[in-house]
Amino acid sequence: MDGVKVAPSADPTSGLALIATQSPSPWPRILRPSTWLRTPGCVLATFPLESALTVNTCCLHPVVGPLLSRWLADDTISEREAVQLFLLVQRARGTGSEYAPYVSLLSTPSSPLCWTATELDWLRGTTLWEAVRAQLRQCTLTWQKRMVPLAKQALALYGVPPSRVSEDDWLWAVSVFWSRALIFPEPGASTQSFAEGIVPGLDMANHGGARANGSWAVERDDSARRWAFVVRDAPWRSRGLTPGTEVVINYGNDRPSEEMLFVYGFLDGHRVNPADSLLVTPVLLDPDDEVTSRRNWLLVHAGLEPRAFLPASGLRSARDTTAAVEAALRMLVIWALTPEEVLASSEGWTAASLDAALAKHRTGAALLLLRTLEQRQSAQLATGTEAQDEQLLRDEALPPKQRAAVAYRRTQKKLAAHYLQAVRNMLARM
Repeated sequence: MDGVKVAPSADPTSGLALIATQSPSPWPRILRPSTWLRTPGCVLATFPLESALTVNTCCLHPVVGPLLSRWLADDTISEREAVQLFLLVQRARGTGSEYAPYVSLLSTPSSPLCWTATELDWLRGTTLWEAVRAQLRQCTLTWQKRMVPLAKQALALYGVPPSRVSEDDWLWAVSVFWSRALIFPEPGASTQSFAEGIVPGLDMANHGGARANGSWAVERDDSARRWAFVVRDAPWRSRGLTPGTEVVINYGNDRPSEEMLFVYGFLDGHRVNPADSLLVTPVLLDPDDEVTSRRNWLLVHAGLEPRAFLPASGLRSARDTTAAVEAALRMLVIWALTPEEVLASSEGWTAASLDAALAKHRTGAALLLLRTLEQRQSAQLATGTEAQDEQLLRDEALPPKQRAAVAYRRTQKKLAAHYLQAVRNMLARM
């Protein structure tokens, strides 16, 4: 880490960061070949591949590893849960853990799983609000039904009392894993395979999006004769790094706001994310009903899922709006079929059958989409109108979490209103 250090970011909301301690090259940026040829920039830091906290490295731990391996072998835990449980145990050990210097840097994540009830209410009426609440219920169930006895056994290996951990610690471990884990290629494998894990040190690099001035990759470190995570500068995308400059990478430009907010707890709220979309699902009166089961069977045979996404691209183009609505209608038309038609269509269902059903029940499918969008919009209004959200976002003193929540729900309201009007116009022409 000769070229960087871990220190607080200049942005107080970003926590710790990777800060450059020296210029990556003695050459001026304009004279560096990588600026013009877009070849890899200069090395800022390397982290040994074996330093990553993956399921394999956790299972190789001399004390708790055999226990994790046994639980994995009998399907008591998943691979991700093994890493999360490892984090929970090392945190509970405190200064007695060899991971203490690293774990001590891991504050409470900013993802909605760790938000207060008041903060979660900022998302009320959105699909993300529903997803977070479902995930919280699942985390509670996992902790109470499975993780409490497992954590007790693991902590007993170190003589740590089980009272030192609680459900909040499990939520912390889950959130830390999701917000810091990377998927990376495993070198030397006979076939292309990938691993998932947290890389201490590299995980301190914050998200820069299109402004990223650095990047990372798994490369062969010939000087140390081993594979490593290598962080390089990206001189063609920045003005170059100087001592004190924060090194930021790109977590992904094509990730929707829901994912960014759910996993990391932040998003760029200054514009509508082109990767955003509005989720549309049919309203199931009785999901265990035989007719509903047959409808789902028809969806599978038509190559569809019981959901559709109305993308933000529809805000820019009438053509994209129409294409998105048509895709939603192809899914919803199966819910427009009468019970008799559903039961009669259980055999020999093809794409042609779906086309015929849409031609016959197009109005019914459009009415279903209209009702679904009206229900979604009604739920969204629990946090105010789109105009009120725009007004809130003009407040420079708005807390970061609230700003992210308001920016996300504003876009969701904009999409609901746009597609609701499009469906109303379509029905008016029928």
